[in-house]
Amino acid sequence: MLNIILYITLLLCCLCFQKSKVVYLLSISFLWILFGWSYGNADWYVYVNRFNEYKFRLNDTEPLFTALVALSHYLKLDYRGFLICISALCLLLISISIFRITNRPNLVLGLYAIYNFPMDVVQIRFTIASAIVIFGFQFLYKYIHTKENKNLIYWILFILVSASVHLSTIIMLLTVFPFILDRKKISLFMIIFNIVTISVSATIFLARDVLSFFLTNVKATTVLEVGRAYSATKIQYVWMKTILLFLGFFIIYIYCRSSKKMQCTLDRVYLDAQLNINIIMLVTIGLIAITTDFYRLYQIVTFTNYIYIANQIDTNTQKLKKGYIHKSTPIITLLMISCSCLATYLLSVRGSNFYSVIIPLFFKNTLLS
Repeated sequence: MLNIILYITLLLCCLCFQKSKVVYLLSISFLWILFGWSYGNADWYVYVNRFNEYKFRLNDTEPLFTALVALSHYLKLDYRGFLICISALCLLLISISIFRITNRPNLVLGLYAIYNFPMDVVQIRFTIASAIVIFGFQFLYKYIHTKENKNLIYWILFILVSASVHLSTIIMLLTVFPFILDRKKISLFMIIFNIVTISVSATIFLARDVLSFFLTNVKATTVLEVGRAYSATKIQYVWMKTILLFLGFFIIYIYCRSSKKMQCTLDRVYLDAQLNINIIMLVTIGLIAITTDFYRLYQIVTFTNYIYIANQIDTNTQKLKKGYIHKSTPIITLLMISCSCLATYLLSVRGSNFYSVIIPLFFKNTLLS
């Protein structure tokens, strides 16, 4: 219970004192402890096995992750030592990007602590990959401002490096499209891609049905039918979560673009670019129909949404012609918190994930127990 109280207290401090370096240091340290000394979550034993028997999994594990594990073995680290070091590295990469892009680091960290952090503690490979992408995001941000091709190349390189830890992040290369095509074209591409991908997936489900019809083994038929029902239900659920996250950002986007008090400070170029990135990354809707693991890609997009929206608000009393910009800050902050809480509820609290993600996060920790 003390862990939850500390978590909520530091979360409130992050939201209230958005620029305090002391609050950031305390908060990131606490998140590191929750992460690095965790155990018993949904994928804990999977990664312990991957770590201990990595030499037998060279063909089904990405090369950079294997190299990190091999280095840990060379340094005589056990899985606990590996997790402590990796969690520190991931949080460091994320923190560097936060501080270089926004002057409200605590707000972004607080939102991240709500969502995506609980799942990042579980899905280690993707957490490392996403941290690399987020670190590289600073170069995409520079490219939007300067239009220097070298920054775009750096962004692409970091995506390729992340894909050597978790291959799914290669899809993030699609974020280059919004800087080549206009919004109508990327929207059309996204729609066509999703229609084709979902159609292919539906064909696979149909093949399962046909196969189960011809099977005489009752048990085999039952397994196929149960697998199909489970997959269809899970896909619809993850679709809903992804669409709600997009709509949450879109509502904030509309508010920022329409608010007269925000017009003097709103950088439309950055915000419009982020909307285009959100649109193109809705291809995950189609990819989710193939495997629900692709929902994780939108976690990266959600984190970058935090940064962009945080840059549109100011906690100081910055004078405008009519009123002060800080009057809009609570509304946008509340909308961002609502989106984060909704995403956490849908992904981590609702259903079995509550017992395999949330409970271990706060009650299974070798340092805090």
